[in-house]
Amino acid sequence: MKQNLSHIVKRALDLAVKKGDLSGDLPAPIIEMTRERKFGDYATNIAMVIASKQGSNPRDLAVVLVQLIGDADTDGIISDVSVAGPGFINITMSPGFWSRILRLVLEEGESFACSDIGEGKRVQVEFVSANPTGPLHVGHGRGAALGDALANILDCAGYSVGREYYINDGGNQIRTLGLSVHARYLEFFGRNAEFPEEGYRGNYIRELAERLADEQGDIYLNMVEEKAVEEMAVRSAAAILDDIRDDLEEFGVLFDMWFSEKELLDRGEVGKALEDMENRGHSYWHENALWFRSTDKGDDKDRVLVKSDGSLTYFASDVAYHRDKFERGFDTVVNIWGADHHGYVARMKAAVQGLGRKLGIKPEQSTFINYWFRHLWEFSMPTYPTIIITSVMVGVSLFTVVKILAPMTAISILCGGLISFLILRKKSYQTKGNSPARIIVKFLQAAWPILLLVPTILAGIA
Repeated sequence: MKQNLSHIVKRALDLAVKKGDLSGDLPAPIIEMTRERKFGDYATNIAMVIASKQGSNPRDLAVVLVQLIGDADTDGIISDVSVAGPGFINITMSPGFWSRILRLVLEEGESFACSDIGEGKRVQVEFVSANPTGPLHVGHGRGAALGDALANILDCAGYSVGREYYINDGGNQIRTLGLSVHARYLEFFGRNAEFPEEGYRGNYIRELAERLADEQGDIYLNMVEEKAVEEMAVRSAAAILDDIRDDLEEFGVLFDMWFSEKELLDRGEVGKALEDMENRGHSYWHENALWFRSTDKGDDKDRVLVKSDGSLTYFASDVAYHRDKFERGFDTVVNIWGADHHGYVARMKAAVQGLGRKLGIKPEQSTFINYWFRHLWEFSMPTYPTIIITSVMVGVSLFTVVKILAPMTAISILCGGLISFLILRKKSYQTKGNSPARIIVKFLQAAWPILLLVPTILAGIA
């Protein structure tokens, strides 16, 4: 739409040049949507942009262009053109134009507005990628919506898009899952079991243990514990992953690839990636640990790839995973991560560069999108005038309720002021954890609009 209007305005400028109203090389007109419907559908500031070079008054020039835009609109898609302010040109589209657009939308269906701008370049979008150690939550749903929407847009723009879910099934968290289920399994059969300190305590763990008891009976009671834990971990992770697939399918999100970290490890790809890093001079050994020189690529400190005990870090697997992405022929890879990965972005950007790739949204590049998920009960802070009003109103409310114990209005207003002080206290607002004080402050922050109604309600009751 903007492109069509830009062509019309450009033809109007050409007409002005032919008539002698304008001269010289003119810039391409910029078309923007108006902020308010009363100003029409679109607007351009082209008259103000070129007026000084033409030695003209912007508004007078806009008046001239308005007439010429009408002449240049040979298809009759514009119903009104007007001048506003110092020289803005507001454009209103005709009802017939919108009708044609609606018919076109219905005719083209899902292909409407699609293009071939991507030229078939391969783009991988990795999103959700929740560990198979528990069910999805709302934050994962947000990532799923964002990732799938982006993939759909890229697909419509002519890119060859691969939607991928990375399964973190090769780390210590899977063993922790097995230990957690094993403990609940023993409890189910009346055995004493010490629940792991870092175990998963959700009720779904008990459900997984009971499902194993129903399917396998007491077979794990007499099995060597390590073997039982390992088998339970595999079965439980698979069951959780099945639930995740079902939830995402019901949400309308389908993946082209479910990529297993465990398979990556089993194929020896992590070792190959670390060797690649070392050959490129991007890693070094220090105190029996292998470090990545991530500070050379903008990170705040170097990162460990292999610990001094010989075990791999999660970062090492992620480096190998990104190396594998590019080896599969993707021109661009996009990672969509949640807020818990905010501090992880810099090191992965460094790792991608260490693998010989660039950052950004161009061929052979990698892009990281980090979205934030805030608690639903965290509302924005009220303004100072509202705080003052709330303080007085809460004070009156308190006076109405406790007028026998605190007959002085001043004391009540003081209490209201104290509540306002707690709301505004920056230190308390930023304090982490779930202390009683923080919970009270957060409640007051969320409930302050309701507090304004309390005096009226109490007065009505009285």
